[in-house]
Amino acid sequence: MKILEIDWQAFLQVLEYYRRLPYGARRFLVEKVSPSQAAPNAAMDQWREPLLESGIMIAGPQGKNAQVDRRFQSFVRVIRAMGRNRIFRVPTRESFHVFVSEHFEGPEITAFSGVGHQYYYYRDYAAVQGLFSRVCAAAWVKGFLEAEDPHWETPYQAAGSSPYFSSAAVLHAAQALIQKLVPGAVPVPLAQLPGMCPELRLDVLGAAMRAGFRYLLFYPCLLGEGLEPGLGLWPAAARKLSTEIPRPPEPVTVSHPFHSPFLVDDMTAVLSACAVAPPRLRVNDEAIFEADQRNLEAGVGTLPEWIEKAFHFNPANRIAIALDFLRHHQFLEQKGRRERAMHMEITELGTDWLRLGGKERLKAVLDGLRSQLKDRSSPVGYQSVSLVPNAGRMSLGRHVEQVASALRRVFKGIEAGVFVRLRDFLAYHRDRDNPFATIHRDEPYGSVVVAGRSVSQPSSDELDEAWEEQLADFLQLRLVPLGGAKAGADGDGAICFALTDAGKYLLDAADDFQLGQESQGRIVLQPNCDVVFLAPSAKAESEIARFSERLGRHVGTLFKVTKPSILAAAASGLKAQQVLNTLREYCGADLPANVEREIVGWFGQFRRVTMVPAMLIHCPDAETATRVISAAGGRVTRLTDTTLEWHEQKPQPALLKKLREMGIFLRER
Repeated sequence: MKILEIDWQAFLQVLEYYRRLPYGARRFLVEKVSPSQAAPNAAMDQWREPLLESGIMIAGPQGKNAQVDRRFQSFVRVIRAMGRNRIFRVPTRESFHVFVSEHFEGPEITAFSGVGHQYYYYRDYAAVQGLFSRVCAAAWVKGFLEAEDPHWETPYQAAGSSPYFSSAAVLHAAQALIQKLVPGAVPVPLAQLPGMCPELRLDVLGAAMRAGFRYLLFYPCLLGEGLEPGLGLWPAAARKLSTEIPRPPEPVTVSHPFHSPFLVDDMTAVLSACAVAPPRLRVNDEAIFEADQRNLEAGVGTLPEWIEKAFHFNPANRIAIALDFLRHHQFLEQKGRRERAMHMEITELGTDWLRLGGKERLKAVLDGLRSQLKDRSSPVGYQSVSLVPNAGRMSLGRHVEQVASALRRVFKGIEAGVFVRLRDFLAYHRDRDNPFATIHRDEPYGSVVVAGRSVSQPSSDELDEAWEEQLADFLQLRLVPLGGAKAGADGDGAICFALTDAGKYLLDAADDFQLGQESQGRIVLQPNCDVVFLAPSAKAESEIARFSERLGRHVGTLFKVTKPSILAAAASGLKAQQVLNTLREYCGADLPANVEREIVGWFGQFRRVTMVPAMLIHCPDAETATRVISAAGGRVTRLTDTTLEWHEQKPQPALLKKLREMGIFLRER
C-alpha cells in the first residue's frame, strides 16, 4: 500500500485534534492544504486560527503562512485521500478502479489473484477489474470471517512482503470489526470504533484496520457534510451480509388484481391500424414517423395507472414491444425502397391472425415462444423475440437455452393462482438456481449485462444481480403482458403476482389454458352510438377499439361507433356480425335497434378495389392498333380504338423485332 500504509493507532489518537475543528476548517484542510507545502494567510482567511489552535498546522517562520506539522503530515495525507474516495457515494467499478490505483502497487494487485506473482502495472485496467470481481462481493468477506488463523492471507500476499495479520489477535480483531460493521450496512465514524470494540487494545485495533485496508475488507471515507473520518464494507456486500437468509415467498392477499393479455390486444390494435393506414417509416433510421407513432399509441387500450408505473408500461413501450412481436411473427413487413417512401404493411399471415378469436390469437403467440426451446435448428439466443427477454444479457448466445430452462424451473415451482410478493420472490431466488453463476464458471472470460451495462469478469454479487434482473424481466416482459400472471398489491402497496393457467401453458407445465373472462354488464351502448364504460375493462377496450373512435380513457364515454370507424374495421377484416356479437358480449343487454341498423348498413357500403400500374400503347390510328394486336395476341387489350393495354412488364425483344418488320416502331415515354 501507499498512502494507507501508516500507524493507525497514532491516527486514531490524532483524530481528536481534527474533530475539534469547525466544519469549514475541516473542508479547507481536506480540499486546500497540501501536507508538505505552506499555505499563505490570505488563502486560509478565517480558518487560520482554528487550524493553528488544533495543533495540526503551525505558523511559518515570519508568520506570513502556515504549514502542516511534520508529525501530522501522514494524517493529513490520509484525510485528503479519504475525501477523494467516492466508493460510498458512487459504488461502481470506476470508483473502485480509482481507489485501487491510488493506494496499491502492481504486485499487490497481482497477489490477489492467488495464482502467482506476475507483475502488473498498477494502472492496468484488466487487472483491477479482476480484483473487483474477487473482493467486491459478500463471498470475499464471508471467506475472511471463516478464517481460523493468519495464514488466510498467504495466497494473496505480495512476494517478499511482511504479513499484515502478524498474529491471531490481529486476525480476530479484524473479524470482530467486520461483525460490528455488518448490522447497519453503512460506514461508521472511526472515532466510535474503540467504543464499539472495547475488548480490543488500541494497538491491535490499529493493526487490524491496516490489514483490513490492505486486503480490501473495508474502506476508509469521509462521512457527510461534517467530513467525519469513517470506514465501511463495500456497499453491496454490506447489504447482502446484513440481511437474513431469504425464506421462500409466502402467500399474500391482494386487492383489485389485474389480469389481461394486453400485449396481444396491442398487437391487434397495431395490425388493425396498419390494415387501414400503413405507418410511414423514416429513411435515415427506419423508425415510424412521430405523427403515425402517436396515432398508434392512441389506439392501445388503457391500463390501471399503478400497473403502468410499476411495470413501466407506457404507450410508447407497449407499441415498441408489440411491433417486435409482429415483425418476429411476420405479421408486418417493411415495404418500399430507401430512396422512396417506406412503410409497414400487414401481411397475409397477419390478416389470418386477426381473424382468429381472442384465445386463438394469444395461443399462437404463446406457441411461438414455447416452440423455440424445441426447435434446435434456430437457437433461442438468435431469435428477434425470445422466450428469454433481453436474451443478449450473457455475451455467449448459446447459453440462452440454459437461462430459459432455469427460468421455467423457477416459475413452474409457483402454485397457480397464489399471490406472492415480488420482492420476496426475487430475494429468495437471486442467489439460488442462478444459471449465470454456472455459465461464468464454464466461461470465466465472458461478460454479463448488469443495470444496462456489459460487465466483464463479473463478481458473484453482479451475477446474482443479473439473475434477479432476468427474473423480473421475464415477469414484466413476458408473463404479465401475455396474461401469464396476475398483478396486484398487498396492504402495504408491495407489488405481488400470481401465475395463471396461460402462464403454466407458456412454461410447458400445462397442455391448455382457459382465457380469463371479465364480468359482464359494465358497458352501455347508447342510441347516439356512444360506448360508456361503467368500470375499467382492458379486454373490452381492446376489442371495441377495433371498430370505434376513441373519446376517452379508463371510465365514462370512451368510444363512439362511427361510419369511418366501421369502414376502417371492415378494411381490417372484421364482419358486421363480429362487431354486433362483441357489443352484445360486453354490454350484456339488447343493442339499440337504430345502432344495429347503422352498423349493418355501413358494413354493406364497404367495397375493396384494386389499383395496379399499367403500360399503355398509344397508336396513331385504329388500323395501326389492329396490326399491333395481331402481332402481340393475348398480351394486349384494346381500351379504345387507338389505345392498348400491355399486360406484361415490358415488351419482349422478339415482339419488338416483329413489329419493326411490320413497320411499327415503339418509343418509350
